[in-house]
Amino acid sequence: MFRSLWRFGVFNAVQSTCFDPVYGSDENVVISAPTGAGKTVLFELAMLRLFTTSSSTDAKVLYMAPTKSLCSERVADWKKKFEGGLGWTVQELTGDSDYSSGAWKDVAKARIIVTTPEKWDAMTRKWHDHGTTLGQLRLFCIDEAHSVGSDRGAVLEVVVSRMKTLGTSTRFVAVSATVPNIADVAEWLGSDSADDKPAKVFQFGDDFRPCKLQKVVLGYPRGSNDFAFANSLSFKLYDLIKQYSSGKPVLVFCNTRKSCTQAAEALLKLYKEAVASNARRDTLAWPKPSRGEYKTGDKSLSALLEYGIAVHHAGMEMNDRKLVERLFIDGKISIVCSTSTLAVGVNLPARMVIIRGTKSFADGAMREYTDLEVLQMIGRAGRPQFDTFGLASIDSSGLRPARTERRLHDGACCSISLHNSLTEHVNSEIALGTIQDIGSALQWLRSTFLFVRITKNCAFYGLGKDTASPEQRLEEICLRAVDQLVQSGIVEREEDTLVANQYGDIMSRFYISHETFLAIKTLPLKSGMRTLLETISNASEMSSYRFRQGEKNV
Repeated sequence: MFRSLWRFGVFNAVQSTCFDPVYGSDENVVISAPTGAGKTVLFELAMLRLFTTSSSTDAKVLYMAPTKSLCSERVADWKKKFEGGLGWTVQELTGDSDYSSGAWKDVAKARIIVTTPEKWDAMTRKWHDHGTTLGQLRLFCIDEAHSVGSDRGAVLEVVVSRMKTLGTSTRFVAVSATVPNIADVAEWLGSDSADDKPAKVFQFGDDFRPCKLQKVVLGYPRGSNDFAFANSLSFKLYDLIKQYSSGKPVLVFCNTRKSCTQAAEALLKLYKEAVASNARRDTLAWPKPSRGEYKTGDKSLSALLEYGIAVHHAGMEMNDRKLVERLFIDGKISIVCSTSTLAVGVNLPARMVIIRGTKSFADGAMREYTDLEVLQMIGRAGRPQFDTFGLASIDSSGLRPARTERRLHDGACCSISLHNSLTEHVNSEIALGTIQDIGSALQWLRSTFLFVRITKNCAFYGLGKDTASPEQRLEEICLRAVDQLVQSGIVEREEDTLVANQYGDIMSRFYISHETFLAIKTLPLKSGMRTLLETISNASEMSSYRFRQGEKNV
């Protein structure tokens, strides 16, 4: 009956192994497998089971992914597959959604809700306003579950724990990249039984990649500083592409939006020189595309497209990004220089992936890519429908190749970040009513990934006293967070009872961080416009905003 949903004839090894527990049972499942192993099909199988076995026609699915672009891709695919073919309405709920008066009504009518952790956190902080809709959720699909260890992972951790606390009869199906401690994620999600057993785990290594991955780590002498070194690597790219890509599509990951443009312009310069030297077409690093008329919001992008090159990052206009994605998928362009966010965004696999340098620019400073970030990027190499192998090249400083190779083989554990923003999340649970006293606060914390990790490797995170047990450390960080909220005048405490006052309710409902709320709360009553704008501009919530192309300082 559902065979026509997929274009392939048979399930692959990963899908076949997981078929019975995913489609034939209601137990919680966690699958760790390489990029390109067909993990999305497992979500679809779980959806089919729910909708064909549920006695209620109101049962809903929640699919959660870390990026808006990945959510948009899933919505476009599932609208064709499920909404058009089976009548199951799909609704996107992200920062790009239209929040008109009818937006929540559309979500209430949907059978499949596609969202990001941040947007779902904001929505479920108002659980009582949408209790009927939220109470109909029966399946929670978590894509890229390893992102719980990223800087934004605390939000994923909180919303999953909230669903475990408030949700009724909700099944969890999570998929992840290959990480050594996937069993910790399974322990966190738990089973559907009352015996606190972990979720069922399926772990697949690189042997299950549809395209075998060849990894090359190249070391170059480091320049005077990180930016100069990264820029020098741009002029190494052309020869690398010519040597390894065989004229097939290439993704070049760069550490900033500006460096994407620098890399693309360096490739354009060297490609033009090769063409001007009357080099034979078969000796060029990639085939020159046929001339096309493309409407872009950025003139420099048009000049790049003419030679089969493009850039892709969040600072571009949406139409330009969509155009680049379509041209790359259709084979009209061969090279895309992108920031690392594309690694967990839209599905643009290539024969070759180049990581230009092992450092990225974040929070005003250069830092090493995490092991998971590197694995996500190289996972884009290899196109199952076209290639028998994929190639990943990592350009490193002359001092780092051996270290980089070890990181690729050893893998990285899912870590935690909830402890860095615990106060605002504890406040939101108090405002929601999940936490009512110290005892329920401790109970909520025991449902988090934070608790799983500190029971395994507490000393690594430096939380609490070194001689304390995990339970003692948990109580210590819980009391510290509560004390900070009480001292800030956001939460009121009478003996063990905790109640969010009007400040705590505002901070929760409008998704404001503790630090930002304190900055606003302590503003003088007659603050001028400059003071107000400086306070808002300096807020941590604004730190990720960058000027888009065409925008200027005022």
